[in-house]
Amino acid sequence: MIEIYQLFLTFNAIVLLDGVVKSPWGFEMSKSMYIEVRNLPIRLGQFLKLANLVQDGVEAKIRIQDGEVMVNSTVETRRGKQLMEGDTITYNGKSRTVRIAPLFQ
Repeated sequence: MIEIYQLFLTFNAIVLLDGVVKSPWGFEMSKSMYIEVRNLPIRLGQFLKLANLVQDGVEAKIRIQDGEVMVNSTVETRRGKQLMEGDTITYNGKSRTVRIAPLFQ
């Protein structure tokens, strides 16, 4: 049975964890996670920060421009790429999928 954990990152997103890998903070995490976003579309650079894949916007810009980030298995070099529900972002061996958050939780 897969256990689901919730980790609240900001007022705009909830991370749903669906596996059993320890994070640096002690939470159980997986290599593939869903990031629920309340307002779509969201830009690629913002999403990388929200998903804690990068530390800040400068790092996001560098990683994207260097071709290290993939959107739906295609290298993306535009920081302002508009992401929609179902898009999968991969960076540094970690994948995150965009989901729209329910209005009420």
